[in-house]
Amino acid sequence: MAAVVPPKLPIRDALDIVGRIEAGSIGRVSFEHQRRLFLTRTLEGVPHFGSLPLPGRMTNLAADGALLRSTLLTAALSACSLCLASWSIDTDRSTEHTHGLFEIREEARHFISHENAKGYQQWYVLEPNLKTLVPRCAVPLETQWTPKSLGRSKLSVMVICTVAVPNGVMRRWDVDVPVERKPN
Repeated sequence: MAAVVPPKLPIRDALDIVGRIEAGSIGRVSFEHQRRLFLTRTLEGVPHFGSLPLPGRMTNLAADGALLRSTLLTAALSACSLCLASWSIDTDRSTEHTHGLFEIREEARHFISHENAKGYQQWYVLEPNLKTLVPRCAVPLETQWTPKSLGRSKLSVMVICTVAVPNGVMRRWDVDVPVERKPN
């Protein structure tokens, strides 16, 4: 059985008919024109190539596409939020190629515990910048107060790697870990 192809309706006529249909009782449209318009917009669920989406109006296919896009976006964002919610510095450990923020923060905490033992001022360690990604260190990490000459506005501890595992990016690195005074 051959498919019946509806007669094409020029876009100019389609715009006129759509305007009159949406105008309600202002204009009269014959049933034949309504049927032709419907058939040019959809042919058993498949859009007719002669029908173009009109500015400011959505065809059925465009509305379905918008719904699909919003559904996919919502699903993707919820999946990303679940992944990000499960990630923390405590789970960011060192791997074969990268040095984890957990180990960097622990090295800063060790340094601060020695400084607090001296008894001058009491400090606690905040989290390093979560966007930091550095190669694994081949030697033990070193720590020191970040020099004021580097222009940091707040006091921080510098965790230093003097020799990184061979890679194409860095031979050495340092990460500043901010600290704050403990309230009295």
